[in-house]
Amino acid sequence: MRKFNHIAALIKSKRLSHPQGLSQSDLSHLLGYKNGQFISNVERALCNIPFKMMNKVCDILHITPDEISTAMLHDYRDTINSYFETNQGFANPMNSNPSNPMTTNHTGFATNNTNYNFMNNTNNTNNNPVNNVHTNTFSNENTNNTF
Repeated sequence: MRKFNHIAALIKSKRLSHPQGLSQSDLSHLLGYKNGQFISNVERALCNIPFKMMNKVCDILHITPDEISTAMLHDYRDTINSYFETNQGFANPMNSNPSNPMTTNHTGFATNNTNYNFMNNTNNTNNNPVNNVHTNTFSNENTNNTF
C-alpha cells in the first residue's frame, strides 16, 4: 500500500498555520475542487497531491519546492520499505516453475545462480542442455546475479 504520511502532515500543518486560517473546504475550492473531500483525503494520508496541482498547492500554502519534494521522497521511501517488509508487489512469476534457474531471495527479487564459462563459450545452468546459451561476456567464474 502506498504511503502518504509525510505529504499529509506537511499539507495539514501548512494549511493550519496559513495566515488566512484555511479550512479543508477553503483550500479545496482554491484548488478548483467542489468540496473539501480532496484535502480531507490528502490530510488523512489516503492520497497524494496530483503533480498537475503541485505548483498551485505550493503557491497557496507557501510551500517551497524543497519541502514538498522532501515529503514526497520520504513517502516513496516508506512505500518501498513497506513493500520489502511485506514482500508485496515484488512477486516473481518465474518462481512458480521449479525447473527455472531463477529463484527469489528474501526480498522477492529474482536471483540467477549461473555458471558462466567463457572458454567453452556456453552458459551451463543446472546441467540442462535446453538452458545452454552462447555468451561471450563473462570470464570463467561462478556468478550470483541479483536483478
